[in-house]
Amino acid sequence: RICVSHRSLLLFCTGTILLTTLGYTCLLLSWGYASHQAKRGRSEEMMASYECLYPYLSRRGIFLYDYAIESLYADRYGQAFRLAEECRGKHLSYDLALLEGDICRYMKNYDRALECFDEASLMCPVRFAPPYGKWQVYEETGDTVRKDSMAQVIRQKEVKVYSREIIKIYEDINNK
Repeated sequence: RICVSHRSLLLFCTGTILLTTLGYTCLLLSWGYASHQAKRGRSEEMMASYECLYPYLSRRGIFLYDYAIESLYADRYGQAFRLAEECRGKHLSYDLALLEGDICRYMKNYDRALECFDEASLMCPVRFAPPYGKWQVYEETGDTVRKDSMAQVIRQKEVKVYSREIIKIYEDINNK
């Protein structure tokens, strides 16, 4: 089966030595290559690699999480949602809750997005991303009262370290 440009490595991995340590290591290297390429803006091109690797690595929560992110970036929202839900059974985390919130927001399932952002906020109440996610939902749905209320919550949070992400959040809430 031909997956992508690194097909010979992937074919070697999924061949007869799959159950050996070498075969498994090879699968992880192939996943690393696909992930690296996807993070360089080639998410759509790497989907074939993720699809080939899925039968072998789907028990790893972190693989499912990574695959869900890249599916989101490749505008495959339904697939991203299914992968995130599958990941939830293996790897529940703050980052997964945020990812599910973003996926649901892109799918315009705003009620579920808000639930996910609330869940993330309960996991890490001092973080800015959950209230910002809710602010984005209110922005997209035209709920200016809740949007302004969430902007106020964000403004009242203590900033421990100014980062690009925090600056972007402040720019967004102050310019819209």
